[in-house]
Amino acid sequence: MVDADFQQADFYQQLADQLRETQAALVHQLDLNDESFSPAMRGRELEFSSNQEFIETLFNREFSLLKDLLASAETFEQGVALTDSFVRHRLEEIAKTLDSFELQQRYLDPRLSLRELGEVIQFATPKQRLELLQEIAELALEDREIYKFMQAKWDNLLHHTSPDKRIILINSVLDLPPSEVTHNQIVHTLRASSSLAELQNIVFSVGYERLLELNHTEINEYLAHAQVSSALRDLDFSLPKELSNQRELYERLHDRYIAVVDICESFPELQDTTVVKDYLHTVSENVGQLEGELSGITNEQEKLERLKVFYRTAELEFRYGVSITVGDSQFLGLLANQGCKASEFGVDMSKLDLSSLLKKPQWTLDHLHDIERVLEAIPEGELMFTPLLRDIKLVDTLGYGVLGARFVDGRIKISTMTLDLEQLSANYEGESSLAIVLAHEIGHGLQIGNGLSGIYYPRGEDPFFGDGEPILDFDEWIEISQWTVYQRERYQVDPESQFVILDGIKLPLGVPVTFGNEEIVLQHNPWGNVLTSYRASSEFSNRWYAKTSPWEDFAEAFSEYLFLPERLIQDAPNKFLHLELEYRRYSDNREMMELLENALSESNGFESHGAGCGCGGH
Repeated sequence: MVDADFQQADFYQQLADQLRETQAALVHQLDLNDESFSPAMRGRELEFSSNQEFIETLFNREFSLLKDLLASAETFEQGVALTDSFVRHRLEEIAKTLDSFELQQRYLDPRLSLRELGEVIQFATPKQRLELLQEIAELALEDREIYKFMQAKWDNLLHHTSPDKRIILINSVLDLPPSEVTHNQIVHTLRASSSLAELQNIVFSVGYERLLELNHTEINEYLAHAQVSSALRDLDFSLPKELSNQRELYERLHDRYIAVVDICESFPELQDTTVVKDYLHTVSENVGQLEGELSGITNEQEKLERLKVFYRTAELEFRYGVSITVGDSQFLGLLANQGCKASEFGVDMSKLDLSSLLKKPQWTLDHLHDIERVLEAIPEGELMFTPLLRDIKLVDTLGYGVLGARFVDGRIKISTMTLDLEQLSANYEGESSLAIVLAHEIGHGLQIGNGLSGIYYPRGEDPFFGDGEPILDFDEWIEISQWTVYQRERYQVDPESQFVILDGIKLPLGVPVTFGNEEIVLQHNPWGNVLTSYRASSEFSNRWYAKTSPWEDFAEAFSEYLFLPERLIQDAPNKFLHLELEYRRYSDNREMMELLENALSESNGFESHGAGCGCGGH
């Protein structure tokens, strides 16, 4: 689905006029991953004609997709190949200069992915590293595919590059004639910051005013984090050691909210940023909820307990930049939500007392502790700098059996049914049900961000999976299990017999079959007539739900990566490796890295691949 946002550029309007003249149907989009659609709606084919509303929406939200579709498929494919070849060659040149023969052999192995090969940069000299990065940055000014490489893998290369070198990179870009490409290169370099403190250091070393003068919307978002988010962390939202009466506590908390507003308003040049607007919205929503809760409580001790919860909530919100609120019921039905259902997490609904699960939506200190564990487990840069990841809301229900949902605007909603769900915890080795579901939904938020999601059917080309947030290399994730979507012209399906005729060959659905010299498992979504497959021998995280789509594959693995890493290493070491190269949560854990290397060696059949993960804290 696409979001309606009508800020039109002249170019968009001119192209829209041309399309209206031809009345062309541009693209069909199926959104199977975003958890704001029901099972019925998420697979339904969306036939877009070129009416005014569609065009206005499409050009704003999906412009990058249109550029890809307007480009020649042949040129695009050649560009990707040339980019891969160039970068691989330069990285292999670095590998050949390493003193260690073992390291040379490791990184010259042709079976390594470009992401894995990129880890060789940690062993390069500072000069080699900086020269490579500057060369890529310079080529990206003229080569679209090099620029796309920067979007996806710049953060991986910069992980092994000191903040000082990043500052040099940004300064060298600022010395070039300004353009949208140079501005976006700065965005990608700032986006690669692993923490708020690192971002702040880079911004002020380059020069806050110098970056502000660029008047670039995305750069200003990072400037807002460097200024506003950093300042908010200095506010003390902890409870006084000696608890006073509830009135004094209320006034103290109210003063803290006012301080948040004052800090936000002390940067008038940043008032239009999403960062500042979100913080101000969080204050407004919290104050309203606080007043509403306290007005309905007469017991002094109970008021005191609720104030403790609001203190703790505010502490988490302004440390992690994510609003934590409560909201009204939302029955999702056919028009609103796919959602993660209890049955998909291994819960037997027939054994639950549903009436006891429908509670008033109200966070407790224990729930906030679980939320903090999830937020703390995610690298700070990813959590704070991912677009749209900003709101966690507790509601009394999302519909029958629905535990949580990630919506197209990025908001995450959790139903009270999720809280303290013992059956779910048992399926995740006793881990908190709230932590598991929230981590799953945040996994969706991190992967999708503000990028493309769903399945796309461009006219005259193969259908493809939207790749979401470019920085996460979703195309590489899809390749691990060889997720594939097929052109509708190639198949016919008999839903009654559970067979599909693909390229004239009759094949069963849902079981391993040999097709094109590969053993795959075919899946068919009847609502949108969507046929997908994955490699039959592929590794998945423990829950079967991971096999329903590449998005659920990612979210389930992400949840286990945070809370059940040993299980994920055992079941799907290559997916653990992919996540570790992105998030580096266990890079200093030698025991975990040894476990991963052994699992990779066993899974892939050769020893050097595991060592090639390059994420072992060298």
